[in-house]
Amino acid sequence: MTNYQYSQTLEILVSLIRLENIDYFIMSNEEFSADFEPRVMQFDGFAKIPAGKLLQDIKISGFGNIGGNFECDSLHTEGFLRAKGNLVLHGDFKCEGAFTCKGKLKCEQDVHIEGATSIKDSVNINGSIHIEGAFKCKDHLRAVKGALFAGSTKVKGDVSSHGTIKILGRGKISGNIVGENLIIEISDDVTLPFSKRSLVMGDIAVKEKVSINNIKVLGEIQGRNVHIGENSEIQGKVFYVDEIDISSDALLMYEPVKISADQLPK
Repeated sequence: MTNYQYSQTLEILVSLIRLENIDYFIMSNEEFSADFEPRVMQFDGFAKIPAGKLLQDIKISGFGNIGGNFECDSLHTEGFLRAKGNLVLHGDFKCEGAFTCKGKLKCEQDVHIEGATSIKDSVNINGSIHIEGAFKCKDHLRAVKGALFAGSTKVKGDVSSHGTIKILGRGKISGNIVGENLIIEISDDVTLPFSKRSLVMGDIAVKEKVSINNIKVLGEIQGRNVHIGENSEIQGKVFYVDEIDISSDALLMYEPVKISADQLPK
């Protein structure tokens, strides 16, 4: 067993235990607020952190468990992370593993998660969000600089961005989608039954390009250029400014309508 060294003394209750090559960092169960040097706190193994505010950059290598509402600067984890309340980050958030959050996720910079993700409330990101794995959000999602979902995606509210929104896999969006560009695609090599297609239950409104396939849209579509690929069904009206491209096997309930650019979302 190697020696474990921990040089920083915290002015909060801390227990540090060594057990069979696993390091445990356990804070008290009470809420806390702390601001101390060094600016980066590194935990290896199991990190159990209570609700509160820690004005530090945090790195966790192993299993992380946050006991309630928590606020910090950036957060980087290598392994599974569970947050039992709202998570507020003033820097970026990178998780190389699965992530579950029982509350809201708010991040001032970019979010990149490499694993299955489940968030029980809303997501508000002032940067971009990139998810590699299955993603579930039970409220609205807002990502100012863009969103990329490389896996099955379920959002029980609106999805909005000032950038490009990409869903590369089956998606189910219960609200509206608003962005600069929208891409929802399943490989053209795959022909899905109707029950397995992507589903957008609200409207789609983007400033530039809409490109979708293997999808059912219950609402309307607006875009400067619109591409509706194979195995698609659009129940609402489709509005375009410059170009429209519709697959021969796509089903539209209404003839597409050409509009002026000033009728697109601002």
